[in-house]
Amino acid sequence: MTADSQPEESPTARAADPDADPRDVAASGRTWSRPLALHLVAAALALVGASLLQLHWPEIRSRSAMDSWWPADAAVVIAATAYLLSVAAVHIWAALWPVKHPLRERLLLGRELISSLIVSVYFAIVIAQGPTSTLLRAGLWRVPPLLLLAATVSLLVLAFTLWTARRIPLRPDSGSSDPGSRTPSRWGMVPTILVVGLLLALAALGRHQPNPRAGSATAPAQQP
Repeated sequence: MTADSQPEESPTARAADPDADPRDVAASGRTWSRPLALHLVAAALALVGASLLQLHWPEIRSRSAMDSWWPADAAVVIAATAYLLSVAAVHIWAALWPVKHPLRERLLLGRELISSLIVSVYFAIVIAQGPTSTLLRAGLWRVPPLLLLAATVSLLVLAFTLWTARRIPLRPDSGSSDPGSRTPSRWGMVPTILVVGLLLALAALGRHQPNPRAGSATAPAQQP
């Protein structure tokens, strides 16, 4: 090694340099470094939220006919659980799955970001309504805070991930013989479908009202 020679810069250092030319970063074989720890935290929060929602089932089954919101309340719990599991799956994939197609994967994370924004805004409004909201009147008081927390954290983590990837050039996905390379496109619409299902379940809950006559039908008739 001569005095004028410089050590070769590693691809990782080039990718981490905020002033690096995106073409050099792409040529180094590196896409972007996703925040693994943040994605795992978001996934853990979603899994904990999905577990806590199951505490509603004893309450749903033990209600009297007069106070029953069945089956609308059960549909909300199922839809909310499925949504939280999909959030956890997306963040686990983002943390552990190798980046192979930046364009396709950013589209997937972008759709999830929009879904998280919609859920966050919706449940922020529900919490602002207080006791007058249908979810609280139905006894599903765990749903708004758990989904608001999980969706907000997911939104922030996804926004940070996409912001760190802003300098990576968006090149079209090329055909790949690796079957795992097409995984994001196969199930990428599932989280969006689950959000639509959650909103439909919430709309059904809003249209459903307990029937007081169901409880009074079996009550003894009052004497005149």
